[in-house]
Amino acid sequence: MGAKGFLLLAAVAATGCAQQDPMQLLIQIRHKVADRMSHIPRYLCTETVDRTTLGPDIFDSRGKVESCASLVAAQQNHKSKLKLITADRLRLDVAIIDKNESYSWVGEDRFKDESLSELVRVGATSTGAFG
Repeated sequence: MGAKGFLLLAAVAATGCAQQDPMQLLIQIRHKVADRMSHIPRYLCTETVDRTTLGPDIFDSRGKVESCASLVAAQQNHKSKLKLITADRLRLDVAIIDKNESYSWVGEDRFKDESLSELVRVGATSTGAFG
């Protein structure tokens, strides 16, 4: 029985225990759910992340924005649009191990003991979505 099935069973059982203090019942349910969650097997998914960086299209001959003032003026006059600066795709294996997300590149034979930002090193990252 999965965690959702257990919660449903606990809720049905709770309706039949009208004499029990609701707070005590909630505490018992929390303990049972925590116990069941500790026995759930480790799960793994492969996550594909498409990342893009957009920037202004107001550049000088060297490919640099002329100045903050020129960028603000272009935005106010609706003359500046965002254009694609970089794009990449990450493919990671993500697992919950000991209540924490762990990462590896797809196809590697083990997970690393490093954070997502240490694994990816460059560009925007965020954690917690899988868990």
